[in-house]
Amino acid sequence: MSKIIYTGIYASSIREFIDFKRHCGFKYNTEEKIFLLFDKLTQNRNEDRLGISSELALAWSIKRNNESDAYRYKRCITLNQWL
Repeated sequence: MSKIIYTGIYASSIREFIDFKRHCGFKYNTEEKIFLLFDKLTQNRNEDRLGISSELALAWSIKRNNESDAYRYKRCITLNQWL
């Protein structure tokens, strides 16, 4: 059982998706941490309506400092699988 707690607007949907992936046999540890980053982003942006806007998607896809292209790709693919 994970100790990560999501508290943003997508919290229950994210948790259900991770539980589903694990039920299918995936470890989904890195992805769980990626979703925590997304959860924090939605909270920092004060997202209060369901639906991924183009602004939110753009904010998510921006390359972070000290982030490799491979990890950025992993972040974006993880979110795409959930959607």
